[in-house]
Amino acid sequence: MDCRTMMAPIKTSLFADEPAAKAIDFMVKKHMGLVPVTARDGAFAGLISGDSLMRFMLSKTVSIMSRVERAMSHSSFFTFLKIGLPLMFLSVAIAHLYVWLRYFL
Repeated sequence: MDCRTMMAPIKTSLFADEPAAKAIDFMVKKHMGLVPVTARDGAFAGLISGDSLMRFMLSKTVSIMSRVERAMSHSSFFTFLKIGLPLMFLSVAIAHLYVWLRYFL
């Protein structure tokens, strides 16, 4: 018995030039931790793992937070509050809208 008889085909529409958000949605929807990526001509381009996505996103988040921290180092708490509070409410509203559109429509 060879591997070809054991494996299940994966019908994937993930291409190398698409945004990572599509890969994340695909991984969540299909409950997969490792996803094949193809080129537009159908050739195998590589694999994306959940771990590699998390490492990439975590490094970007830390980089952004360090820039924000440097920019806000000379500001007072109330200046931070004037900027941070509206952004927090905006992000909660966007998340609420996303969940509502995704799961209730």
